[in-house]
Amino acid sequence: MQKDEHMKDEGAEGDLCQCEEEAFRCSEEARRLLEARDRSADGHSQRRREFIALGVFGALVLAGFVILTSYINAGHNLNVAATSIDDIAGDMTGYDVVLFEGTALPSSDSDASPDSPENEEGGSDSSSQTVTLEEARTHYSEKNASVMEVGPDSFQDYMTGRIVMKQGHTYGIFSLTPDMVSELVVPKQTTTKTTTTQTETSPGIFGITNETVTTRTTGAYDSVSDIFSSVDPESVDPGLVEHIQDILDRFAAAKVDTVIALTTDPTPFCAVEGVDVVISFKRCDRFSMAETIDGTLYFDAPEVGDVGVLMIAPGNVASTKVLTEVP
Repeated sequence: MQKDEHMKDEGAEGDLCQCEEEAFRCSEEARRLLEARDRSADGHSQRRREFIALGVFGALVLAGFVILTSYINAGHNLNVAATSIDDIAGDMTGYDVVLFEGTALPSSDSDASPDSPENEEGGSDSSSQTVTLEEARTHYSEKNASVMEVGPDSFQDYMTGRIVMKQGHTYGIFSLTPDMVSELVVPKQTTTKTTTTQTETSPGIFGITNETVTTRTTGAYDSVSDIFSSVDPESVDPGLVEHIQDILDRFAAAKVDTVIALTTDPTPFCAVEGVDVVISFKRCDRFSMAETIDGTLYFDAPEVGDVGVLMIAPGNVASTKVLTEVP
C-alpha cells in the first residue's frame, strides 16, 4: 500500500504523461523534444519537396527553350528550303533578289604576285566570264522576282545610307568604302614560292641557274567567324563604329525591314549589331561560304566570272546562292 502511494506521489512531482506513440509515461521535457523532432522532420520534408519542385520547373524551362530554339531553326531552314524550291520551280513572285558580280580572283590568278601585270591591270581575262550580270538579271526577272544590283562601283551611292523600297519591302543599304577600312588591323599571312630553272649549255653541263620568287599576301582566315575570333572589337576605330551606329539608328527610326551593308572588309561589324546582311567585295582574299553570326548573314562576293545572289523571301528570310551558269 505504501509502495503504491509512493509511486503516485512521484508521478505527481514529475508531471508524467501518456505518449501517443507508445504506451509509456514521459516527462514534459521529453514530450517537447519529441514534438521538436517531428517539426524538424516535417521541415526537412517540406524543403525536399520544394527542391524537387524547383528541379522539375527548371527542367521544364530548359526543355521549353530547346523546343523553341529547334522550332525557330526548323522554321528558318524550312523557309530557306522553300526559297530554293521556288527558285527551281521558276516562280519567285514576291521575292526580292540582290545581284552582284564576283570580285575574288580565281586560285590560278590569286597565286600571282601583287605587283604582277595581271593585278595591275585589275582583273582576270574577260574570257573566263561564265555568267554576266545582265544574264542573271534576265534570269530572275523571268521568274517574276524584283531585282536590284549592287557592287563596288555603287559604294559612293550608299556611303551615308539609302532606303530602297521593293514591292512594299524597305531596305536600308549603306557602304564602307575601302579607305574607311584600310587602316584596320586584319590578320594576314604571307606565302612565298620559289621556282628554280637551269639552262643546259651542252649535254650534261648546266649553265646559269635562274630563281623566281613569288610572294602572296592574303587574309589569314577561312571564314568571317575565324577573323572575328582573332580581332578585338575594341581595336575597331570608335569613329567608324559611331558612323555605322548613326546610320543604323536612322534606319531603325525609319523602320526599314532589312539592313544591308556593303564593304571590302567585314571586320568592323564585329563591333556593331543591327545589320541583317553584310556583303564583302574582296579581291586578294579567298572566297568563303556564307555564314550567319549573331543574326547577321555574311556573304562574300564570289569569284570573278560568277554572280552572287541574295534572295529575300516575302517573310523577310534571306538566303544566298552563287550563280555559275544560267539554265
